[in-house]
Amino acid sequence: MKRVAICAAVAVAAAGVGGVATQASGKAAASRAKLKAVDTGGELRFNKKTLHASPGRVTIKLINPSSNSLRHAVEIEGKGVEKKSKVIQPGERARVRVRLSKGTYEFYCPVDRHKQAGMKGKLIVG
Repeated sequence: MKRVAICAAVAVAAAGVGGVATQASGKAAASRAKLKAVDTGGELRFNKKTLHASPGRVTIKLINPSSNSLRHAVEIEGKGVEKKSKVIQPGERARVRVRLSKGTYEFYCPVDRHKQAGMKGKLIVG
């Protein structure tokens, strides 16, 4: 299956809108997005607050740069779905892959109290 993905890997300090991937062949679309964990300068956040995906298989790749000092993960939750990546140390990468239907989901870091400190965002599937 041919996949077309736009993975917006923006600078660690930037916050913005995530990537969108679609497929026009009539087969299920596969969407991919990259996130970077940011835990420098007293902040706990991802480099993106919103991600967009097509219904079907969605993959979020998490990068925890070696410049970070904490371990992180990413979890997707909503509409009866709850799936998370493995917890990774600075300098490591992980991914979470799940089938999602149209709707709005939350992604966040489930480690310690990172979500409450601001490591969260919205995943819009549609």
